[in-house]
Amino acid sequence: MPRIRSFGGEAGIFLERGSVIRPYDILEDERGGVRVQVLPEPEEVVTAKARDWLSFAKACYYLGNRHAPLEIGELEFSFLPDGVLEDLCRRLGLEVAHSTRPFVPEEGAYAHHHHHDGDHDHDHDHDHDHDGHDHVHEPHGHSHG
Repeated sequence: MPRIRSFGGEAGIFLERGSVIRPYDILEDERGGVRVQVLPEPEEVVTAKARDWLSFAKACYYLGNRHAPLEIGELEFSFLPDGVLEDLCRRLGLEVAHSTRPFVPEEGAYAHHHHHDGDHDHDHDHDHDHDGHDHVHEPHGHSHG
């Protein structure tokens, strides 16, 4: 979870409803005089390394099907500890290791960036069936039925 590191003072931050803060974002006050960088906290993560692109692609496909948040790199990805996912990665031939570090997963295919000024439309509501469960895509995310 992101935190704000204090250097001797306190600050209150007020954000517009619906704002999303991502790790390493820089927030500044209206005058541009105060700047704050959002830093992610170190946490236990699992990193799975593939030997080739085919096993990497298969592993990403299977973990993506389970909606596991992933931080993706070249021939490797990281996720939060989960014995089932770790075993799946090993069965697919990936090397699995635990470490403690900041975890910054991909935002996902349905994430979108824009300013919430009340002057925009969301036109992506739709339903579809996916591996035995339904997705209902709503204006700010999706839910499983």
